[in-house]
Amino acid sequence: MKAVAVPPEVRTAEDEIDAAIHALPLWQASREALLATLLRVYRETAEALLLAAAYQAISSESSAETDAQAILEMEGLYHRGFFWLFKWALAWCPEAGATPEDEEFVDLLHMGSDYQALADALWMHKQGWGRVRADPSARLLTVFEGGDQTGRDQELSRYLHATIALHRHQSFTHDGDQLALEWTAGDYRALGRALIDECVAKGVETVSCSLTEPAKPLFIRPTVISVPPGLAAKHHALLTSMTMTAEKMAGRGRWNLNNWFDTPFVIVGGRYLCPSNLIETIFHPGMDDHMLRVAAAADPVHYSKVSQLREGRMTTLCVNELSKAGWMCTAPYTLTNPQSDVDLHAVRGGQVLILELKSTLRPESPREVASRNEEIHLGLSKSQERRARFRAGTIAAVVTDGYRGDYRTWADALRRGVPVLTTGEVSALATDPAAFVQRLAQWSDSHPVGSDPLPERETTLMGWRIVLRDEA
Repeated sequence: MKAVAVPPEVRTAEDEIDAAIHALPLWQASREALLATLLRVYRETAEALLLAAAYQAISSESSAETDAQAILEMEGLYHRGFFWLFKWALAWCPEAGATPEDEEFVDLLHMGSDYQALADALWMHKQGWGRVRADPSARLLTVFEGGDQTGRDQELSRYLHATIALHRHQSFTHDGDQLALEWTAGDYRALGRALIDECVAKGVETVSCSLTEPAKPLFIRPTVISVPPGLAAKHHALLTSMTMTAEKMAGRGRWNLNNWFDTPFVIVGGRYLCPSNLIETIFHPGMDDHMLRVAAAADPVHYSKVSQLREGRMTTLCVNELSKAGWMCTAPYTLTNPQSDVDLHAVRGGQVLILELKSTLRPESPREVASRNEEIHLGLSKSQERRARFRAGTIAAVVTDGYRGDYRTWADALRRGVPVLTTGEVSALATDPAAFVQRLAQWSDSHPVGSDPLPERETTLMGWRIVLRDEA
């Protein structure tokens, strides 16, 4: 996709916002002192959100769906805000400086979240998916988000926001896989188990509701985990890959780092520190998802080699599932005149099935969604082209290890008649592939384009109004 240039007046506004943030007196604080304070306030904020969620769960006056959505949105705002505060602290604070005060930066959490929204809008502009316009005289930035894409953008946005945190890729990584020069998948998993144990050992305070008899336990109070020295020494290389440092924030580093879960640790007083709730999120429900992201960023060469092993294991799983259902499989299958290949070709009686396999990293930001979508678009295009070289009635499908795309890829899949499914659904595909083609039609958007747009949203960032409109 050809990049679309961001207008110079928008870049000028961005530079002015950056300079104004950089000039804040907060960044005159001692780097480690500010990092320690940020960790403490983040822990307190996480506890407040857990209290809100607990109240929502036990209150008869609350609306469960509405309140849960509001808490998720607030958690996302705080997460983005703290992430940028950590990055700015590492980039700008001196090693020795003033002592930070809580009130100096608590109100700046919205600033970090708003800054991330602006960065995402500029990225989408460059992809041609929206527009950003500046009115310097009014100090106004207007983001046109692209208008109605599906007829129900708001429902899709809420659905994706609610499910992405719960969705996992299927793991095809073995403990012995050398994900980086100095650590394996087994090393990552061992560190994760040890840190989860550390969270259990340190999380000894339970918050309870005293309004019930007996008191009802609500949640374990979050804490800040210090990696034990022996564990830190054993996994030094891996922890280095997962730690935010001043060196990583230099130049364009803080923009290239767009997901806190990839680098959740900071060093204070020579110790690796991380909030317990981040450790539990990274290493417990989504261990392999985040492991592969860390590896891809830390050592692309070794990660690429292991990716080939993972794709081979994906192929083996698909062959096994299809073979159990009576399919004769060939992987890969070579075509001639012109020469090309199909990842997996299967025949059962008069049925022919061709599969394009895609192993993808879990996307955690708009730019990563764009990248994964391009991979799926390429797979859909190749599948349609290859299918045309087989007899009529051949079914083509794209199989991924977890990410199936969003409404942009779904529309493309519908147009091409090529379903996108995950490895966990291959057994159902093997049983009745025609049903999956029918399911594609059921996945399509039955609502006409032109429904009510998202409401206009507005915020202020360093003296600039930023208005987001659901318009093309």
